[in-house]
Amino acid sequence: MKAISHRVSILGALFLWTFVSPAIAAKNTIELVTGNDFAPYSDEKLPKGGMLTDIVRTIFNEAGYPVKISFEHWKRGYRDTKFNQFDGTFPYFRAPKRDRDFLFSAPLYETVGRVFVSDNLAISANKISELGGLTLCRALGYSIPRAFRSMVESGNIPVLRAPKPENCYHMIKRDRAQFVVWNDLFAQSVINRISDSKDTLKKLTINWPPSTLHLIVSKKHPNAVSIIETVNTGLDRLRRNGLYIDILNQHRAGN
Repeated sequence: MKAISHRVSILGALFLWTFVSPAIAAKNTIELVTGNDFAPYSDEKLPKGGMLTDIVRTIFNEAGYPVKISFEHWKRGYRDTKFNQFDGTFPYFRAPKRDRDFLFSAPLYETVGRVFVSDNLAISANKISELGGLTLCRALGYSIPRAFRSMVESGNIPVLRAPKPENCYHMIKRDRAQFVVWNDLFAQSVINRISDSKDTLKKLTINWPPSTLHLIVSKKHPNAVSIIETVNTGLDRLRRNGLYIDILNQHRAGN
């Protein structure tokens, strides 16, 4: 009787995985969403959809799950994932508001933010506190970096929102904002996309702890824990067999 009961529980779990989630079809396809303009990590115009799109797709394929990855506006994809229209979305930094609604995978990638200012700005700040009074430009859909949140919330650092990262570049050059916070790979990708750019931005020597990018799943998703466990297990496998670093290097070479 115990063996039969155990078999029934397994079948029940498989039934739940296949049919309860509104985003997982009968073919057991994992449906994910990401967005554009986040090179080299995610953009449908990039090879294989970008570095982390490639990583995520490989994780599920290696686990035996067909995966469909859609590209939508970041705000729409985030909202649709929150309400289980997708099984997950990526890549996202941790933020208190997101922690309330989503489960986070292990880090897909670790980044170190840098402060970039106009070459014409006479500043040599070495600490975040020395940026008080300057305006941070942040593209829509991008969270405020954790290291800056207290100064933003207190009003010491005003924030100007722009439609895209490229707009922030132009706003800094026109002194409508004074700085952006980007990691080196992302900064280079933005500058590379601005074909008429004859100069670059100046990077300040301000350091703070690295941030991590994750795949997130709504806490209301009936299979949230299973999806996160699949990502974490697959990510660990890719790191151990060397495929993870191979994928990163392929995309870094093309940046």
